[in-house]
Amino acid sequence: MRPGALAADVDRIVRRAVLEAGLRDRFDNVTGYTVGFYGTPRSPRASDFTRCFLPESRWLLEPGMTFHVYVFGGGLSISETVLVTEAGPERLTSFERKLFVR
Repeated sequence: MRPGALAADVDRIVRRAVLEAGLRDRFDNVTGYTVGFYGTPRSPRASDFTRCFLPESRWLLEPGMTFHVYVFGGGLSISETVLVTEAGPERLTSFERKLFVR
């Protein structure tokens, strides 16, 4: 997720990996959407779908854009809040990732 990247390319990377791994039969939802943007009139939500990652998304990422990116398949969901910076993506959460097996 770097400045100038086409949103459809970001979506394709996530979507292809999940489908090729057989984690899902279909992938009908978005792979991410904007957070922190409030249009006019102001929305009462912290997130919106002004910019979504879909196969047909033809907009470019810019520094300062913030997204909730998520993927789920095979019974597992993973999400991250990501800020696009001049240097590339910056994860805004620091929750440690661990696999717990019962």
